[in-house]
This record gives sequence, structure tokens and C-alpha cells, in this order.
Amino acid sequence: MGCSEKSVVRVVALIAISISLLGAAAPAAAPAAAPHPIHSTLAEISYDATAGRATVRVRAFADDFGTATERWKRSRPRQGAISTDSLSFEYLSHAISLESGPGQFSAFEWCGVEKTGAVLWLCLRTKLDHGLEGVRIADRVLVDLFDDEINIVQIESAGRKASAVFTRRDTGKILIERLGK
Repeated sequence: MGCSEKSVVRVVALIAISISLLGAAAPAAAPAAAPHPIHSTLAEISYDATAGRATVRVRAFADDFGTATERWKRSRPRQGAISTDSLSFEYLSHAISLESGPGQFSAFEWCGVEKTGAVLWLCLRTKLDHGLEGVRIADRVLVDLFDDEINIVQIESAGRKASAVFTRRDTGKILIERLGK
């Protein structure tokens, strides 16, 4: 990661932390949130070696995520109704990818959503035999909505941590190289 990308990661991380702290300080019965000038998400990806499973938690503004999933639903005609959880899972598992080898994409399962004020924490899990080392990660959440969307991904695997910034131009990045390479 170059110096300028590290600086962007630090600035965006500070903004995300500030927003998070402001959201945590807001009362539960706060009025509807005003439009926000920052278009960003935060994805935290961790690996549990005992379970052989990666968990992806995505923090997004509820209004933006709702708009994205409604657009997603309209672009894919279907028969019958679809639950909010199913729609969220469908959109998110399309927008986030973990590729452990050429064309070897992880299949996700839904592990729920939590809403705190104007923010959602969405959760996906997947089986991974060898951890996050060498896995190509892509985060395209909300890039279909905003030209200036910035997605921060933070990962932790086998005691190693890494982070990266994704924009609509990014396809995928390996954040932790395999040991021995």
C-alpha cells in the first residue's frame, strides 16, 4: 500500500470512527437522520481458525443500503415477495467477494443484521480452509449508488491485520500475502 493510500485509509478511518462515536452518543429515539455527506462503508473481516470460517461485518448507513437493495430488487424481476433479510443477503453477497484462487469464490451464508440509529451492521459468513492469507477481496457495496463511494476493509487472520480502501474502480485486492511468498 503506497503512502497516499495509507493516508486516505487513515483519514477515512478517522471519519468513520467519528461518525460511529456520534451515532453511539445519539439517543435511541432520535429523529430521522439528516442526509449525510459521506458515502462510505466499513467491512470488518475476521477468520476463526477453529471453525474454519470467515465472518464479514459491514457497517452502512441504513438509508443508503435500503436504496441500494430496492434498486437491486427492481433490476431482478421475480415472482412473489422477498424478505428484507433475503434481499439484504442477496445484494451483499453479490457486492462482497472473497476469492481464494482463480475463480474460487466463497459462498456466503447470512448471519443477520443489527440496526443502531441510522446505521446497519450486516453479517455474512463463509467456510475457508486456510484463512484470509492470499484471498482476493472485493468490496463493491453501494458503488452502484455513489460515484464517490469509499469502502474501507479491515481484516484479521492468524494474528495479522491489514486494511485497504476500495472505490468503484477497484476490482479486488489481496490484503495479506500468503506466508512464504
